[in-house]
Amino acid sequence: MLKQILKLESKSKINYLKALDTSKILVYVILAFIIMMVLLPMMWMLMSTFFINAEESLIPKALILLSLAVLIIHALFLVNGIIKEMFMDKNIESYLLLPIKPTHLFTAKMIIQYGFKVFPINLILAVIVGAALTIRYSHPVILLNSLMYFVALGVLTIAVSYGLVFLVTKISSAKRVGEILTLVGGFASVLPFFIMTIGGQYLIQTIEMMPEINFLYAGYLYKPSLIMTIVVNIALVLLITALVRLTVSSVTQAFIKGNVNDNVNRYHGSVKTTVDHPIKSLIKKDLKLTFRDFKEWSVVLPQYLFPFIFLYLVAANPVMFGGVLNPDQVIIAIGFAGAVMISLFVSAMNTARDASHYQFLKLLPVNGLTLMRAKYLYNVITILPVYVVLSVVIYFIITPTLAALMYTIILSILTVLTVIPIGMVIGLMSPVVSKKSPANRLDTASNVIITTTIFVLVLAVGRISSLVFEVVDGNNVINHQAMFTLLISLTVLCLVLAYFCIRKTAKKHNEGYKITYKD
Repeated sequence: MLKQILKLESKSKINYLKALDTSKILVYVILAFIIMMVLLPMMWMLMSTFFINAEESLIPKALILLSLAVLIIHALFLVNGIIKEMFMDKNIESYLLLPIKPTHLFTAKMIIQYGFKVFPINLILAVIVGAALTIRYSHPVILLNSLMYFVALGVLTIAVSYGLVFLVTKISSAKRVGEILTLVGGFASVLPFFIMTIGGQYLIQTIEMMPEINFLYAGYLYKPSLIMTIVVNIALVLLITALVRLTVSSVTQAFIKGNVNDNVNRYHGSVKTTVDHPIKSLIKKDLKLTFRDFKEWSVVLPQYLFPFIFLYLVAANPVMFGGVLNPDQVIIAIGFAGAVMISLFVSAMNTARDASHYQFLKLLPVNGLTLMRAKYLYNVITILPVYVVLSVVIYFIITPTLAALMYTIILSILTVLTVIPIGMVIGLMSPVVSKKSPANRLDTASNVIITTTIFVLVLAVGRISSLVFEVVDGNNVINHQAMFTLLISLTVLCLVLAYFCIRKTAKKHNEGYKITYKD
C-alpha cells in the first residue's frame, strides 16, 4: 500500500508541473540556471577553499555550525509544509476514509517531504563537504561518510519539524499554530540571505570563538579510520530507523486518537448600535483581518528587514554599491530605496488579499472608489508609521546629522505615498487565491515586476544619494535646493498617482477581478 500512495503522490507532483503555464516554466528555468551557474559554483568555491585550507582544529567547528544552520533553516521552512499537508489539505481526511493503514499514509507523506524538500539540498552539501575533505585527506571513504551524515541530518530535520508542530498543538489550536509557524516561516525566508551576507563576514570569528569539539568528527569526516567509520555508520542507521519509527508513530497517534487540539475560540461581543463612515468601517475590517491572523503578519513583516540589509550592503561593500558614503548619504539612500521596496510589495499584497473575499465585497452597498480609497488609507496606516520608526532606528545605528534624519523622514513619507498606488495596481493585475498558501497572492508577472524592482534597488541603493548631495571642500553635503526640488516633485507625483491609480483600481473592482484560483 505504501508504494501505491507514493506513486499517487508522485503523479500529483508531476501533474502539477505539467499544468504550469509558460511564464512559470520560464521563471523556473531561469531560477534553475542561476542555481546551476552561479550559486552552486559559489558554494563549491567558498566551502571547498575553507575545508581544504583551514586549520584542522576549525573543521569540526565549521561542520557543527553548518549542521545547525541547515537544521534550523530547513525546519523553519518545513513547518509551513507540514501545516498545509496535515491541517489544511483535505486529502488527508480523504485518505483516512480509505482502507489503508494510517502508518503507510504518514510514512509516504514524510518520504515525499524528505525527497523533494530536504534531500536535494543535503545531497549538494554532502558532495561539496565530502569532496573537499576527500581532496584534503586523499581518502575516498570520507565522501561516503559525508553522504551518510547528511542523510541522517535530513531525517533529524524532519523529526524536529514534526515534533515542533505537534508539541505546540498540545497547548494551542491547530489553526493558531499554523498562523504562528507561517509567521516564523516568513522570517525564515529572509534568514538565509542574512546568513550569506552578514554571517559570511563574521564566519571565521564565530568559528574561532566556539569551544574545541575535535572528538565529534575525528576519525569519520576527517582523518578517517576503518573502525570509526563502521561504528558511526551503524549508529547513524540505527538513529535514522529510530527517528523514522518514532516520528511516524507519534504523527499517527496524534491524528487517529485526536490528540491535536483544534478547539475553535468563539468571541461574543456587545451589539454595536452606532454606524461608522464606510471608509472607516472598511479600514477597521482590514485591520481586524491583519491583527487576528499571524499569517497576515508573515506576509509583510519579513520585508521590513530589508532596509537593514541595504544598510549592510552599503557599509560592507561600498565599491560595489556606489562608493564610500557618509552617514547622511546612507540614511537618505536607505530611506528612499527601502520605502520604495516595502511600499510596493506590502501594498500589492494587501490589495490582492481582497480577491479572497471579492464576492462579499461586491455585495456591500459601497462603490469601488470608496473601497479603494479605504484600501489606500489602510496601506498608509500600516506602512508609513513602521517605516518612520525604522528610519529612526537606523539613525541611532549610524548617527547621521539631525537634518539628514528630518529629510529622510519627509522623503520616506512622500515615497510611501507615491509608491502605494502603484503597488495597488500591481496587486490587482491578476490576484491569486490559494487555500494551501494564503500568502501566495500575486501571479508570476506581478512577482517578476516587484523582484526586478528590488534587484535594481539593491544595485542602485548607494548611488541614490548622489542626486541630492554635492561636494564642498572635499566633503559630500546635502544640496538643499536639489532636495527641495525632489520633495516638491514627489509631492506632485504622489497626488497624480493617487488620483489616477485609485480610479484605475476602482474600475477594476467594478468590472471584476481576474482571479486565479489554486488548489
